[in-house]
Amino acid sequence: ISAITEQARTERGRAQAGALSFLSEQRAVERSLRSIEEYRVLKGEELELPLGLLDDIGEVLSRARKGGILEGLEVLGCARVMRTASEVRQFLVSVASRAPLLAGIAGALPAGRGLAARIEDSFEPDGRLRDDASFELEQYRNKVRTLHRRMRSEIEGYLKDEDFGENLQDDFFSVRGERYVLPIKSSMRSRVPGIIHNASNSGETVFIEPQALVGLGNELTIAQSQVDEEERRILAEFSTELGGMAEELDGALEVLAKIDVIRACGELSERLGARSPTLGQGA
Repeated sequence: ISAITEQARTERGRAQAGALSFLSEQRAVERSLRSIEEYRVLKGEELELPLGLLDDIGEVLSRARKGGILEGLEVLGCARVMRTASEVRQFLVSVASRAPLLAGIAGALPAGRGLAARIEDSFEPDGRLRDDASFELEQYRNKVRTLHRRMRSEIEGYLKDEDFGENLQDDFFSVRGERYVLPIKSSMRSRVPGIIHNASNSGETVFIEPQALVGLGNELTIAQSQVDEEERRILAEFSTELGGMAEELDGALEVLAKIDVIRACGELSERLGARSPTLGQGA
């Protein structure tokens, strides 16, 4: 059992492999052997089953079904299951003449992958929403980027000003909670109008957001909150759709796991040089 488990590619396939028990009926044994032989025939013809590594998204689907909002990588994980299910079904149905049992099993998989395509078009591989995930998100993010550029330009102007330089403890700026601040000597803080955000441990330096940047900082806070809200709306929308498909997707995982176990048995038998036995009537 452990050798089969090691060959499985999907998390649920490994779980199914670990729970395998001996078959007591001859017809079930023969069916199992034939399905494994079908996989080996396909592999011998260099026909690769499009079954990659898949996480078990059961807990993710459960949260979506209860109205929870999923993270980007979780949404992508669900899309990966949908795409894999569609590709495995399409592949096995196309080779049904050589692998009828496997094609029959794959027939239970969902064929469509429209939602998967929409999800994959909306996210970066790391789970971050793409700018063009919605028109609004692109507009809000562009505004945030524009404000950052304006604020950097403004604050860099202070650093280049020789007269202002005597107020600075160091020749750099930093960003504290989306606020652009300058390290000002404590003794000079009365000469720099603005908001003090914090101070150094020694007390010799205070970090001041120049008054000229306060308005831009407020605009940035609003723009960033719009970005956050739109990202949450998109994630909630996808989560609702996935929650409505939770039962179907969980069923697809079970079918993919079953196919994965057959594939794992086929791979192991190839490595061992094993062949299907001939069963007598008493088996």
